[in-house]
Amino acid sequence: MEADPFIYGFRNIPNHVDERIAAFLVLLRKHYRLSQKDLGKLIGVSYAQVQKYESCQNRLPAARLHELCRIYNLPQTAFFRDYRAFYSKDTPTLFKILEDENSLSVHYHALPLAKKRDLVDLVEAFCSFRVLD
Repeated sequence: MEADPFIYGFRNIPNHVDERIAAFLVLLRKHYRLSQKDLGKLIGVSYAQVQKYESCQNRLPAARLHELCRIYNLPQTAFFRDYRAFYSKDTPTLFKILEDENSLSVHYHALPLAKKRDLVDLVEAFCSFRVLD
């Protein structure tokens, strides 16, 4: 029995998540000065497929998204956020922030459980300080 796409919500219509992923893919490619053909070679698809991912004609499979995050040392959450403020002016800062975030995550996951809680407490305390102008 075939699943009803209207009930399960997987009609082939892009939603806001698909659009964010596509927009971030374009941002990523342009930041690293890659053509669609170059990016396609990196992830094992044709330039036409990259073009379809970027225009939301096709969804970017999770395995390819994971590979992009591995190649560019980015957290997987990077593709799901709204970065419109960075699109035109400050992409280098954005990518530095994302690389730092990924580094923190890698180090956090390497800690023993007790130290993870200590680190969270430390970060929460640090963030609670009021900055004086």
